[in-house]
Amino acid sequence: MRRQQCRQHHRKHRCHFHPLPHHPSYLSFRAPHARPYIGGHYWYPDGCSVNERRRACTEIGDSVVQLLDTPAFGQFRKVLIGFSQGGYLSYRMVAEHPDVFDAAILLSPSFKGEAASEPVAGHTRFALCYGTADRTIPAANQQCARAKPTATGNCTVFEYPGMAHAVCDQEIIDLRNWLKY
Repeated sequence: MRRQQCRQHHRKHRCHFHPLPHHPSYLSFRAPHARPYIGGHYWYPDGCSVNERRRACTEIGDSVVQLLDTPAFGQFRKVLIGFSQGGYLSYRMVAEHPDVFDAAILLSPSFKGEAASEPVAGHTRFALCYGTADRTIPAANQQCARAKPTATGNCTVFEYPGMAHAVCDQEIIDLRNWLKY
């Protein structure tokens, strides 16, 4: 029954369902909203309200947690990695499911509208990464993004000189090392 529910969810949200390998090591999800003019996909439409963003994150997060709550994933560490909107989605997933994820890597997330939100509880370790030349995420949103996971006492902040709204090789090296602990 659970597999059928997952398939129905994936069809509804335009996700692709592939049978899990015997020993999965990672899952990757594509955002459901197409970006017709510049390519790629959104987790939630640009310009939507904070409540709409949170609602979209809740739907996705609940689905992912339901999928992870199966014997196939019981033995694995659960690490979220998200860039930009995906970074915010990862944060919201931890906020709503504080005891599910072991770590969350937030790459250049926007925390627009999160200043008044409750702090995140739980044991999740956070890595927060920004480039010093990121002009896509306004400075106030970056400050909020630093404040929220840092308030947990379990956050490492990485900053990359001259990097814009992107991911760099040094970031990958740093995060690979961070994940070892």
